[in-house]
Amino acid sequence: METSAPLVKSVLRALQVLEAFEKEPEIGLSELACRVGLPKSSVYGLAETLKSRGYLDQDAATGKYRLGLKAFELGELFKGRLDLRSEVLPVLNRLAGEYRETTQLAILQERETVYIERVESPWSMKFSSRIGMRLPAHSSGSGKAMLAFLPGEEFTRRFEGAVLERFTPRTITDVEVLKQHLAMIAARGFAVDDEESELGVRSVAVPILDHTGQPVAAISVAGPTYRITYEVVDRIAPALMSEVYRISRRFGYKGGGR
Repeated sequence: METSAPLVKSVLRALQVLEAFEKEPEIGLSELACRVGLPKSSVYGLAETLKSRGYLDQDAATGKYRLGLKAFELGELFKGRLDLRSEVLPVLNRLAGEYRETTQLAILQERETVYIERVESPWSMKFSSRIGMRLPAHSSGSGKAMLAFLPGEEFTRRFEGAVLERFTPRTITDVEVLKQHLAMIAARGFAVDDEESELGVRSVAVPILDHTGQPVAAISVAGPTYRITYEVVDRIAPALMSEVYRISRRFGYKGGGR
């Protein structure tokens, strides 16, 4: 990014120290100096200054530094200012205009998918949803897309002993089979509801991920199977992943494009 304003070197160096913790939760002074590319004495002064303001913390036993509460508070403040619906609505409109199918934004609540925004297809025959509508996550494209990126222990907490309701002959009702299916979704980056919640309806969904790689929400394109064929799925999925990747970056996601 080009700027004509003078840059303050000490501030840039302090930011370098903070950015070193993006991929490592705790770092010793020597390693921190190596990563930042500055003398240990300089990094020590920067780290202690940041610690005095709450941006860094230090483990008393190991002496290693880690991000402090103040850094977390600022991150949460920024995340709170990101209005998910306003961020995503232009994308929903763009996708609905291109594919002429219903586009939706959903979040995950325990084992349910909750739709919080949508743009409806102009066709008379379409997938009709409503804001506030809930579907079981195991049978919806958006739900499966988000479940696929939950940490394993969190998935177990939500689904251990769960009875998965069947809605069509294609609904996955075995938790172990669902886990295997979710691993495939995580590997390819998108989910398909292949008539699993309603016969004659197919959807493609991609999760929005945050800085930890966990799901914030999901965007889906849904419509009747005679229009959303498997060939159309193959066209929609890459475009949807590209759009959602840009949104995920806004939420701090650092992974590569899926």
